[in-house]
Amino acid sequence: MRSINRIINSNPHLSTAWWHFQVRLAELRGRESVVVYQMGKVGSSTIVASLHALRRKLQVHHVHTLTGKGIADAEAIYRQMARHSQSSTFVRARHLLSSRYLQQRIHRPIQGKKWKVITLVREPIARNVSSFFQIIDHPLPNFMARYRAGELDIETVSNTFLEKFDHQHVLHWFETDLRQALGIDVFAGEFPKEKGYQIYQGDTCELLLLKLEKLNECACDAFRDFLGIEHFDLVRTNVGEEKEYAGAYQQLKAHLILPDRYVQEMYSSPTMQHFYDQREIAAFAAKWKTHHDALIPTPG
Repeated sequence: MRSINRIINSNPHLSTAWWHFQVRLAELRGRESVVVYQMGKVGSSTIVASLHALRRKLQVHHVHTLTGKGIADAEAIYRQMARHSQSSTFVRARHLLSSRYLQQRIHRPIQGKKWKVITLVREPIARNVSSFFQIIDHPLPNFMARYRAGELDIETVSNTFLEKFDHQHVLHWFETDLRQALGIDVFAGEFPKEKGYQIYQGDTCELLLLKLEKLNECACDAFRDFLGIEHFDLVRTNVGEEKEYAGAYQQLKAHLILPDRYVQEMYSSPTMQHFYDQREIAAFAAKWKTHHDALIPTPG
């Protein structure tokens, strides 16, 4: 079975046809659908793996955008990555198949019921660093080969992160993508910061929003309230340190020193203030904040 999956995954046309077949088959069988929909690198792969591990058979869609602009922008990035990277870009971009499908489908009830949608929020700086490495071949073509050859150092990578990465996307995603796609405004009421999750009602969707940093504490209660699942177990996956860029990722996290103005901008944003209390924000800032604008500490 693994060899068959490898063959399917290696051929974009075959993989696309197989994906559509599986979705249609699940619909015909009346399988319950759950959509995990969030900006990238906020812990969604853990939620997807945990849902797949349940005995309860679910059709799980995993997407990062449901707007026309978001899908087009992502496709453009993956096309550029495919020109410069030796890695299997198509497999990493396959979530866009679900995005295209759900963009047309999610505004109509499924099997006479509202869609069940799960999203997450993560503190923005950690999310941006992780997301940067997910698409690092876009700003730094052939990154791993050049890094291993000593052509790229951490200072170059750090400068590229600060200068070329879209740091604002994480602060506006709930308005520019989720609200536009689902018609649900997560800022309309207060978020229970200590509880760590909230359920929102839309016209055709019911939305569960989880705070990643509270996931270990709130997952059982949240999934019992949202899906009626007792004893929900988290299955860890997609950890950045386990990927092919593990060494560079660890070094960047260990040595990256961010300008005070950047930390202040990210942590004073309305999005950050809405989901996190001052104690949490102070703890995050202590990890990143410095008293100067140096990017990399001078070796001793």
